Amino acid sequence: MLLELAAALDLDLPSCWMVGDAETDIIAGAAAGCRTALIGGAFKAVRPDVVAASLAGASALITNGAETAYGDAPA
Repeated sequence: MLLELAAALDLDLPSCWMVGDAETDIIAGAAAGCRTALIGGAFKAVRPDVVAASLAGASALITNGAETAYGDAPA
């Protein structure tokens, strides 16, 4: 589904972020070639690029150019 959407919208998946609250979201994003951000969850099978307690925290990390971060950005 992600690949079909990317093709339809002419998206460059390595430049995109998959943000989700479940490890399955991270697995799907990684399989599609996206950067990944996990909101308030635990991971076992796949390590996301960013882990944050909230969507606002993940957004701040992504916007500030975090390559890898585990925890919300400083206020």
